[in-house]
Amino acid sequence: LMNQNIMGGWKYMVEGETGEFFHDMSDFKESLRKILDNTRGGNSPYKPLELAKSKYGNVNSGPRLFEFVKKNWGDRVQFPDGTASLIPTGA
Repeated sequence: LMNQNIMGGWKYMVEGETGEFFHDMSDFKESLRKILDNTRGGNSPYKPLELAKSKYGNVNSGPRLFEFVKKNWGDRVQFPDGTASLIPTGA
């Protein structure tokens, strides 16, 4: 359940597949009810993990991160031959 008025996070939300939007308290209850009704039983239409696996994670984000670093700092960073992906660790 995601507020339509917040900034950011929308790329993770596909209405009807990963959750539902609400605008303000006038439609919060309706959106929450929709999620609760759709998740009763074993046949939920919401598949947020499938979306995350298909678009994000190391397999998808690693090559994008590598291209980003190479494009923006390639003149200052040396990569071992054959590097095609960067996987961030730590934090």
